[in-house]
Amino acid sequence: MSIRAGKRRIWIARIIALIVDVVQIVAFPAFVEGFLSPFDLPLDVATSIIMIALLGWHVAFVPTFIVKSLPFADLAPSWTIAVLIVTRGGRARSALANAIPSPNNPGAKELV
Repeated sequence: MSIRAGKRRIWIARIIALIVDVVQIVAFPAFVEGFLSPFDLPLDVATSIIMIALLGWHVAFVPTFIVKSLPFADLAPSWTIAVLIVTRGGRARSALANAIPSPNNPGAKELV
């Protein structure tokens, strides 16, 4: 299933990713071992669900989610980077849809 996100969805995803990254960087001391630490993983899970709902599935979200679970990795704006990778060129498409030949995508290569 291919999800082609419009400009509005792309900008919403970019803004959400930026906000989540800023919150995790600014509140890093509270997320490490402070009172907000139990909310770090649910925030990343919710962000990944929102990004997939807005932009569709893309392989760039997998390393972002894994990196966010590592200590001190929240200091990198990985959600923002992932969303920019997914939406480069002004539109978001599912990575799987890029590999499936269709009338709209005749030059696609099949996954092996």
